Amino acid sequence: GIVLLTSHVGNWQTSMAVVDDMEKPVNFLLRLEDHVADRYFFNLSGNDKSIKIIDPTTFMGGLIQVTQVLQRGETVSIMGDRAWGARTMAYQFLGEQALFPVTPYHLVTANGSDLVILLTARTGKLAFKIEYVHFSYGDMDLKGKTKEEKIQYLLGKYVEILEAWVKKYPYMWFNFFDFWDLNKEKYEAQTI
Repeated sequence: GIVLLTSHVGNWQTSMAVVDDMEKPVNFLLRLEDHVADRYFFNLSGNDKSIKIIDPTTFMGGLIQVTQVLQRGETVSIMGDRAWGARTMAYQFLGEQALFPVTPYHLVTANGSDLVILLTARTGKLAFKIEYVHFSYGDMDLKGKTKEEKIQYLLGKYVEILEAWVKKYPYMWFNFFDFWDLNKEKYEAQTI
């Protein structure tokens, strides 16, 4: 399977136009009731076969469902830049330590899944740039590393790519909270 890592940069919903062309379903780990724009997007798609939602408020945060779909070779989309309600790891981002969720990287290492980082930016009127970086599990330099070292390695790759994209498109980063506040209790009180 594939872990598709998205971020609150640009408009990731725009890139989902290709979902209908994918051979296997794309599963989104998110709470629709908290995201009006996302609910609107998913209602418009109307395609039950290619898009499925996994609610992180279910038993074990949907981890069992996510593991099952990855083992079936399907794609799971997860936001990589929100630490709320999940185990986190601090990493240097734009000059300061910030918390990032480790769930996506745990899923990659536990299931031998590929990691695809998807980035979007609006570049003009009705014009968007979509880029992705694909890390094939078999090609990643993870041999001999502990679980924590693997997670840190993958998180480092994501943060490096995200930081470069945010620097390139600073007005496309939709960050509406203190991203560098390392108070984990504050994040645990909020939703994913």
